[in-house]
Amino acid sequence: TCVLGHLHDTGCAEPLVLLVLTALALSAVLVRRHHTATRAVQQRRRIHSDVLEARLDELCSRQPSIMLHRELLVVVAADDLRTVGLIRPRVEIGDRAAEALDDAALSAAILHELEHVRGFDPLRFVLVSVCQAINPLSTLLGSELARWRTGREAACDEAAVHRGADPLALAQALVATARPSAKTSPSAAGLGHGGGMALLRLRVAL
Repeated sequence: TCVLGHLHDTGCAEPLVLLVLTALALSAVLVRRHHTATRAVQQRRRIHSDVLEARLDELCSRQPSIMLHRELLVVVAADDLRTVGLIRPRVEIGDRAAEALDDAALSAAILHELEHVRGFDPLRFVLVSVCQAINPLSTLLGSELARWRTGREAACDEAAVHRGADPLALAQALVATARPSAKTSPSAAGLGHGGGMALLRLRVAL
């Protein structure tokens, strides 16, 4: 429309103004989402447990896929496992969750979370939420995006098994850390967070 209306005018400012306003809106939404994500991550307190650290070292000695990412495993005061961090993702291992899992289940859960790290899923989830925030038609794609996120969880389960996780141990970890009714955060990928009971049953069956 601008070209047709101002074919010989090289000083048309409307597209530039629209571009600047759109860029500012995108930046504001992204900063807000990043701030929300960072604040959610900071709510968890990192702890040092010699027993749990030694246990993680032992798991690394048995599982090369975990050993390669040992520096990304962080112990926190919590009852679940999740992957956080937009640019440098890491795996937060709750001390109470680790106590509730045997070595095989904990190893399987860590391998699942490391797949989220490899896929930069927290960043991808935040980018999706930004697109939803600025697009008024995104509500039409809500169910498809939910299925995509569900698919990512199932894909990480499958990849963890291919990397050496015991399938039954992974199912045990899913049940032990399940939070089906928990609100899914766009800034984190949790092993048993959200999705409802139907998704939990599907993943355990798979």
